[in-house]
Parts: sequence; C-alpha cells; structure tokens
Amino acid sequence: MSLICSSTQAMVEQYAAFWKRVVATFIDWILVSIITGLISWIITGEFAGDEAFRKINTLFFFQVYGVYSILMESSRLGATVGKLALKIKICSVDHNQLSVPQAFFRYFARLFSFFTAGFGCVMALFTLKRQGLHDQMTKTLVINKA
Repeated sequence: MSLICSSTQAMVEQYAAFWKRVVATFIDWILVSIITGLISWIITGEFAGDEAFRKINTLFFFQVYGVYSILMESSRLGATVGKLALKIKICSVDHNQLSVPQAFFRYFARLFSFFTAGFGCVMALFTLKRQGLHDQMTKTLVINKA
C-alpha cells in the first residue's frame, strides 16, 4: 500500500503547483508590460493616454505576450522567463518539446481559459496532472524541472 501511495505522490510532485504557475505568469506579465510600455513610450512619447490609446496598448500587450509565450515555450528551454525563475517548464504529455503550432494553440486556449472567469485555469487545482483546460485541450503539461 505505501509503495503505491509513494509512487502516486512522486508522480504528482513532478507536476508544477498552481501557485508556481500563477507567480510565473505574474512575472511574465510584468516583463511584457515593461517592454510594451517602453515601446509605446518610444513611439508616442507618452505612457498613458486617452481610452483609445489604452485599448490599443492592451491589444499590443496581448500580441507581444503571445509572440513571447509561443517562442519561449516552443524553444529548447520550454519556458518563459517567469517559468524559468520558478524552475518549471511546458512539455507535451509525452514529455517532448512543444512545436510552434502547439505553443500557438496553447496560447489561444490559455486566453480562452482565462476569459472564462479563470475557470479553465483554476481547473489545474483539481486534476491529477494539474492541468488547466488549456493544457488538456493542447495535450501539454507544466512540470517541475529536474
């Protein structure tokens, strides 16, 4: 009995904890916000403007964040800067590196998870492999780096 329990515990411990995923995302949002803010400032000469300016900046943020996520998660590293800081990475369910199309689909599936009032993201708290809806849709895992 204890062999089965410890084996199951070891399996669960390889999957990244929900809090690590949240903190990694927060780090990435800060990083991309700084980058997009600086680019906006260089182009327009201001950090904040009217409502239309803020809407354009929000769209710009999601575009930059998307490119950043897709390139970093499909790279050999398999992780964004936030994930690297927390020693976690993304891989396919068979533990292979993500392809660019798989990372692309994962990014948009993650937006869908986020915009369902976060339900798709919170699912990671309740699944054995700690997968959110977007992970299940794209057959990916977020694991602790060895």
